[in-house]
Parts: sequence; C-alpha cells; structure tokens
Amino acid sequence: MIRFACRNCKQMLEAADDQAGSAVQCPHCGILNDAPSFSDLEQLAEDGTFKMSDAAPPAPHTLSDLMHVYSRYDQQGDQIDHRGPVVDENEAYEIAEEPDASRKPKYDPDTGELIRPLETSQNSTAVVPVDQAAIPMARPALTYATGASARGAGLGYVLIDLFRPMNMLVMTFIGGAHIFLGFLMYLAALVHFLFAVPMLICMLALLLSHWGNVVDEIGREGRTELPRPFRDMRWGEDVWHPLYALMLALLICYLPGRLVLMINRHNHWIIGISIGLEVIATFFFPAVFLTTSNSGSLVNLHPKRLLGVIWACGAGYAIAVLAWTLAIVPYFWPVMVTATVWYAPLISWMPWWGLAPQFVAPAGILGVFLMHWFCWTLGLLEGTHHIDFPWVHQYHVRTSRNERPLPVPKPAVPRGPHGSPDRARELNRRPLRRNVDGV
Repeated sequence: MIRFACRNCKQMLEAADDQAGSAVQCPHCGILNDAPSFSDLEQLAEDGTFKMSDAAPPAPHTLSDLMHVYSRYDQQGDQIDHRGPVVDENEAYEIAEEPDASRKPKYDPDTGELIRPLETSQNSTAVVPVDQAAIPMARPALTYATGASARGAGLGYVLIDLFRPMNMLVMTFIGGAHIFLGFLMYLAALVHFLFAVPMLICMLALLLSHWGNVVDEIGREGRTELPRPFRDMRWGEDVWHPLYALMLALLICYLPGRLVLMINRHNHWIIGISIGLEVIATFFFPAVFLTTSNSGSLVNLHPKRLLGVIWACGAGYAIAVLAWTLAIVPYFWPVMVTATVWYAPLISWMPWWGLAPQFVAPAGILGVFLMHWFCWTLGLLEGTHHIDFPWVHQYHVRTSRNERPLPVPKPAVPRGPHGSPDRARELNRRPLRRNVDGV
C-alpha cells in the first residue's frame, strides 16, 4: 500500500501497489494526484513534500579558481599568467630511439596494403611442361559479337538485315505514313482544300528527310539497323540537312534532262538527248547524294571528286546504282498519281492500269523497301571506303604507331675536306677575291 499526501488539501491518500505512478483523485477536494513510484517514497515526507538534503559546505578558493580559469585578472587586478611553469625541453620530452628500418612494416602507397616478403626458392633446371588447354582464356561477357552477329555487315547481307523485326517495324511505319499522306493529298485535291497544302508539304518533307537520316546513321554513325523515323526531330540535323541533301542531288542530276525536254517534247532528237541525260543522272545520283549528305562541303561536288568516290567504292557502287534504278519508279509513281488530281494533263501520258489503287499501293510499299535498301547500301559504302574518298574538309583519321610506316634511313654521304657536300659546292661557286696587288 502506498501512502502519500494530497497536493491540495494535504489529506493522506492510499493507493494500491499496482497504481504506482498513475493518477489518483482525492475524495475530499477532487484534485488528481500522481501516485509516487516506489523509488520516490524514500524522498517524500509525511505531509507529501519532498525531503531536502543538507546544503553542501562551501568549497574554499572556489571563486579564485574560477577567476583564474575564466578571467584575465585576479581579485587584486593583476594580470594572470596562463602560460604555466617553464620546463626544460630536455626534461619535458624523451627522444625515443628509431627502430630499425628493415623491421618496419611496409605498405603500398596506393592501396595501403601490407607488403609481405615473397618466399623464393631455387629454380630447378627441369622444364615443367605446361598444358595450353588448361590456361584460362578470357571469354566475352556479352554474346552480342559472337555467333551470327559477329560477321561484318556487307552489301550481300543488306536485303537479309532489312527483314529484322526492328527494321521491319521502321519500314512499316514509313510505308504507312506514305500511304496516309497520299490519301490526305488526294482528299484535299478533291475538295479543293488549299489551306491544307502547307501542312501536307511539311509532312512530305519529314518523310523525304528520312532517307538522308538512313545514309547518315549507317555510314557516318556506323549503325547496324535503321534509325527511328524522324530521329530526334531536330530541325537542322534531322529535317533540313537530309531534305536539302536529297533535293539538291535530285536537282543536280535530273534537272538538266527536264530542261532539255522542255525545249520540244515532240522532237525525237530532243527526247533521245533527254533520255540519255536521265540515264547518266541515274548512274551519278548515288555518288552525288552521298556527297551532298555526308561530305560536309559542296566543294566535293567537283566532277573529279565524284569520279573518285565512284572509283573508291568499286563494284559496290554498281549495287547502289541497281538499287536506285529499281527504287526510283515504284517510289515516285504514287507521287505522280497523286499529282494528277492537282494537274490533270499528267493523265494523258499515264496508262490506265497505273492509276488503279490495286497497282499504286503495292508499288508504293515496294518503293519504300527498295529505297531503304538503296540508302543502307550507300551508308555501307561510305563506312567501308570513306578513307579513300577524295573529299576535302574531313576529320582526321588517326593511325596507331603500329600502322605507321617506319622512316627510311638516308644513306650516309661522305664528307670532304670542306665539310658537307653542300658547303663544298658553295665554295666552288663562290668567285675568288683578289688582293690589292692583283694576286
């Protein structure tokens, strides 16, 4: 039982042992009181107040000690010297003897690891045979460059690589975008909705810039798959420059033939000359398009440099010409069919079966596939033969020291009495000076 006094009326209260530390209400005044714990009962008096211990006797010199520590002056006003007593250096410090350096532990300055002596033994004269198969060899952690993917991307594998899932997805998107754009252009022409023409031209520009991006990604960047459509949608690098390169190459190659044909469309000689110019343009177009796309300067369009590009590509250039020849008609035919709605005279020289949707849609899909084949082939030709291209304003191609040719030492030239041979020849050519006497 715990007995304690009420803090208000001083009446004695009782509480059970399990109520220690809890609140107990006084029955006389109704005030809540905290029942003391068993450790507090020893400190409580009978009236409920805490017992006070006797005051500690004052310590002598306490004030003077505090003033000496925390003050600069003592009770008399004199400055206190906190420097302490003067001690001789020889008595204050003991100089220990340095241990032997050979017995000191040595640590690696870089890793901090303890360096332990190696146990050596006499080499035996007998040669122990080593099993070469038991030597562990490094193996690739990733399987990307092993198996079928370890082969180099050659021109013969382009048609196979185009059927990879990611490449098929890109070609499907580009083909669907062409079909959708052709439908919008045809619909806008039927309803004479001329306000949609700028938007349609912008969409066509985005699709045409894709071909320049393919050449840049495969050739300059060294990719092994088609880039995503429109890449990063940056105006300069992903839209304007690829579109400018393609349109400039088309104008340089095919505009002369078109201008010649405009002189007289009914003259057979004019038609023959125009067809000849178109054939020559078809042959030179891959080199011109590759130069305008990835050379970095229009100076490289010089005919001599274009022929150097064709010569450096070798037989691979014939594959690029073949791909462009097969792609030009099916790719641009749907564009011509759509243009007939805007310009009716074009229908006069187009066959009736060429206007049927059953022919136009498959031709457009085939043209998109062949254009990807053509652009991929151009990119591979640049990546393989870029060093041999006679282009100017190109980045420096570094070579390792092992690939650099060793300098050829010059043969030693015997020296005459006048020093080097050059010095002797100079003395022979120099006129002799005469003295005053004429000697």
